Amino acid sequence: MPTGDEAIKLSCIGAIFINIVNALFYFAGAAVLFIIIYGGYLFVTSSGNPQQVERAKHTLTYAILGLGVILLSWAVLRIVAEVTGSTDILKFPFS
Repeated sequence: MPTGDEAIKLSCIGAIFINIVNALFYFAGAAVLFIIIYGGYLFVTSSGNPQQVERAKHTLTYAILGLGVILLSWAVLRIVAEVTGSTDILKFPFS
């Protein structure tokens, strides 16, 4: 990492990419968690109202689909890393 008067070099792009991807995965995971909680809240407070129940079902369905997209993007990232031989992009804090 550059310190002081050092300029950012092309070799730093990998570290920047890793940090951005990590931040996006954390943000997306937190967003899905909150949307699932919100969908559950809608379902519990629907009081049997069919429109509210349907709204809650849609919210939960889309949250689970979003989680699937997140997991699929992570799988694609792993496949690209394996094919290209670049294991640097797989250095997540949770790996």
